[in-house]
Amino acid sequence: MVPEALARAVREVEPAEVRAVHGEPLTLPPVAPDRWIAGVAPHGIRTGFRGQDRIPAPGALDAGSLVVRCGTRVLRRGADYLVDPVWGTIGTTAADAEQVTVDYRYSLRRLDAIMRREDGRVVPLRGRSHLTGPRPPVPASGELLGTVLVPYFGGAGSGEAFPYVEPPRRVSPPQGGRLPETTRRLREHAGLRVVCWGDSVTCGGDASAEATAYPALVERGLRDAGADARVTVVAVDGSNSAQWLSGEGVACDWRRVEAARPHLVTLEFVNDAELDPAVWPSLYGEILARVRRMGAELLVTTPHFTMPAWMGSDRPADPDGRAYTAFLRAFCRSGSVALADVSLRWEHLALEALPYVTLLHNGVNHPDDRGHALAADEILAALGATAA
Repeated sequence: MVPEALARAVREVEPAEVRAVHGEPLTLPPVAPDRWIAGVAPHGIRTGFRGQDRIPAPGALDAGSLVVRCGTRVLRRGADYLVDPVWGTIGTTAADAEQVTVDYRYSLRRLDAIMRREDGRVVPLRGRSHLTGPRPPVPASGELLGTVLVPYFGGAGSGEAFPYVEPPRRVSPPQGGRLPETTRRLREHAGLRVVCWGDSVTCGGDASAEATAYPALVERGLRDAGADARVTVVAVDGSNSAQWLSGEGVACDWRRVEAARPHLVTLEFVNDAELDPAVWPSLYGEILARVRRMGAELLVTTPHFTMPAWMGSDRPADPDGRAYTAFLRAFCRSGSVALADVSLRWEHLALEALPYVTLLHNGVNHPDDRGHALAADEILAALGATAA
C-alpha cells in the first residue's frame, strides 16, 4: 500500500520528457515489422550499447506521430509502409529497400525520488530522464519515502509509486552443504575452476564492459575471499540449455563445458523459460547427471526479471510468477542442488523503491551493470564467499 504522503507527492511529479525529430533519414527494409527482429527503428528509440543499436525501447515511440516521406511524397501507413505500434520498427511494402525520411515523437522514462525534508515537507526530487534505465537522483539530505517511475508519455502527476521499505540485501543463503568440494576449496584457499554456463546474459548481456559482467564479478569476489579462482565463460547469445545438450549449432557444444575441467558449473538460462515446461524435468535431470559425471558441482541460478509482458504481469512491483522460476526452486529442493536465487533478489528491488525495469538496459531482457552485480552478489552469497 502506498503511504498517503507519498501518494500526495506523486501528484506534484512533472510529466515525462517528450522529444520530436524531423527529417531523420532511414532505409526501410522490404519486410513486415516484427518487434526488434524485423524492420528498422528510428534512431531516437534505439537502445544503443557496446556498438549494437538494433533493439528499440518498447513503448517509447508515438506511432501516431510518425510521418514517412520518400522525397516530397508522404507515404501512407498500411499501404506504403508498416509499423509495429509497440516496438516502433518500420518496414516498406515495396519490393526493395526504400530511402525515406521520418518525423516522429518519442519519450523517455524518469525516476523521481520522494523526500521528506528536515522541516517535514514531502517533495518530489526530479531524476534524470533516460530511454530505458533512469536512475534515481541522489538526495543531499532528507528521508527517502519512495520513488515514482514516470512512464513514457506520462503526464503531470502520473507514474507508479514505489515506497521505500527495506535497504538492499542478499537473499540467497549459503549452499555449502550442497557444494562440499567447492566449499572445501574456498575454505582451504585452494584452486577453484568455475564455468559460468549460459546464454546472452552470461556472455555479458548489456554490461558496459567484460569486467562489469557477472562472471568477472564472481571471479573478483572469489579472489577477494582468498580463493585461487578462475572463471571461464561458456555461453552463446540466444541459446537455451536444450541446444547445448543436443549439440544444436557449432557453438552450443557441451564439450566446451567439459574442456574447462570445472570444479563448479553455474547455470543461467533465462531462455529456458520459453521451452515447453514438460521438458524441464528430464532436461535438468540430464544436466545434473552430466555435471556430476565430470566430478563437478552444480549451482543453479533463477532468472533475472525481464520486461513485464514477458513476466506475465503489467506491474514492475509484482513478484515472479513464472513457472520456470518455480520449477528451478522445486528442482533444487528435491535434488539437493545448490541455488542462487537471483529472481528473488530482483523481486526485492521493489522494496528498495527501485523499479526493476530501470535495470534492463535494452528495455527487454538484458540487465545493465547493476543487474549483473545483483547476479554476482547472489552467486557469491550462495557460495558463502566473503572478503578475506
